[in-house]
Amino acid sequence: MKLFPSHVEVPDDDPQVARVLVNRVRLERTRQFGACFLGWELWKHLELDRFFEQAVDDDPAEVAWSRVAAVLAINRLCAPGSELAVEERWYPATALDDLLEIAEGKINDTRLYRCLDRILPHKTKLEQHLKQRYGELFGAEFDVLLYDLTAPTWKERRRRIR
Repeated sequence: MKLFPSHVEVPDDDPQVARVLVNRVRLERTRQFGACFLGWELWKHLELDRFFEQAVDDDPAEVAWSRVAAVLAINRLCAPGSELAVEERWYPATALDDLLEIAEGKINDTRLYRCLDRILPHKTKLEQHLKQRYGELFGAEFDVLLYDLTAPTWKERRRRIR
């Protein structure tokens, strides 16, 4: 396999040429990126990063609570599941640690549950923020805005019980 035509001789000292041993190239730690990147960009576009930084980042923490909230929301967008499933299966298979600059091993189910407890008191302000951003982004005017807050895991548990 050659990247250059056989009639072209590449000088050994050319700094623009990288020599690669193709038989030694490996693929390691593949992770989901696209959907997570889209979720993170939507999060920023809705200015939820700033909202949660102001709302829940008042106490110093090993991982900023606003970033943990982003992990939870992006999970609900990409692959809804329990907090335990986020910790054990979903999060390690994503590129969110790099996107959100969270050190490896810092997301666990306890931290995820604590984050839910921290964001709950801000529910009304969050609803107002989202309504305002929706109006700003889409020029929408409305008297009533309906949205579904049902967690998919609740529906799944209900199905299993029946």
